[in-house]
Amino acid sequence: MEEIKWLFTVLKELSNNEEFSEEMLKSLFLSITTFHMGLSTRCQRSYHDMSVNIEAILKKELEQIIFHLLLKKYKDQGDEKLRMNSTMLSWMIYGASIDWKENSNKSPEDYFEDASLSIRQLLKNEIV
Repeated sequence: MEEIKWLFTVLKELSNNEEFSEEMLKSLFLSITTFHMGLSTRCQRSYHDMSVNIEAILKKELEQIIFHLLLKKYKDQGDEKLRMNSTMLSWMIYGASIDWKENSNKSPEDYFEDASLSIRQLLKNEIV
């Protein structure tokens, strides 16, 4: 049942964000990485089995949080566009947290900063 406490803690932490911004996205990413590290350390044997169910819950929660913050910030935009953006961002954040856990030696903060810079460069056709 320790896993359930961890999950509720991270869900509460995720919902503490009040305004859509890059800093908020970073906060979401850091919360997810902290959750993964804690859960995988405490529940080594069952982490992989639980991660499938937890992934669905966290992606949906991320999507809802981002969607509501986008609605708050961009009141004149249509729900469909904001939902689409919130879905893409939530899956990107969750996927990046998994990539960080499985493939990176960087701190979560450095990983996020490097990934954010790379995305900006990619969108501006500046990536080398």
